[in-house]
Amino acid sequence: MNINNIGFVGLGAMGSAMAPLIVNAGYKVLGYDINSKIDKSSGVSQIDNLEDLKNMDVIIFMLPNGKIVSDVTHELLILGINSILIDMSSSDPRETKNLGKILKSKNIKFIDAPVSGGVSRAKTGDLMIMTGGFEDEINLVKDLLSVMGQVQIAGPLGSGHAIKALNNYVSAAGLIA
Repeated sequence: MNINNIGFVGLGAMGSAMAPLIVNAGYKVLGYDINSKIDKSSGVSQIDNLEDLKNMDVIIFMLPNGKIVSDVTHELLILGINSILIDMSSSDPRETKNLGKILKSKNIKFIDAPVSGGVSRAKTGDLMIMTGGFEDEINLVKDLLSVMGQVQIAGPLGSGHAIKALNNYVSAAGLIA
């Protein structure tokens, strides 16, 4: 499978740092956000309508939470997308599994791949990416994900988000201590 055209939904602090890395690696990137604008010099072509993502090979989500990921995914399904979907947001693993069941019934590949490292590491492509899903599907997008950081396979769908939640818990405990 040839992966060249990437949709990137969520161009806030993290997304606006990550999407240009994908462009710099030679991919064509269309970016979408309901609020944020990305610098035109980033190479990301910002679009105003989700419908423009209809023919993307991969669509990446970097959104505030899993509920928003689910809402946007349902909008994309209505539009008839058939892309590989990657949720790089910090989402609830249970929501991820539920959305995965819906997408599997429609033969759409779905991977959770939340990140750790913050904006500074997002800019340099040094994020830790914790992936969950079928290993053969993760391998389809591993080169793409590697542009943004180090890819670690955590297990089945939802595992990436579970590891991310534990990571956040340990970080918070450390701060409190």
